Amino acid sequence: MYRAEVHQATGMAMVRLGVSAQEALVRLRAHAFAVGLTVDEVAGEVVARRLRLDGGRLG
Repeated sequence: MYRAEVHQATGMAMVRLGVSAQEALVRLRAHAFAVGLTVDEVAGEVVARRLRLDGGRLG
């Protein structure tokens, strides 16, 4: 779970959500669990800007 993309996605979530690194990682993990993906997969989507964890629309 400690791949570079997970760290990058955690940082992106921290800024977007205004939360701590711990909370951002919890949100990534929770989203992954809720949609049946791995944390790595969710992180990849966040880094690629195909997924925002704040509920906002993309595109």
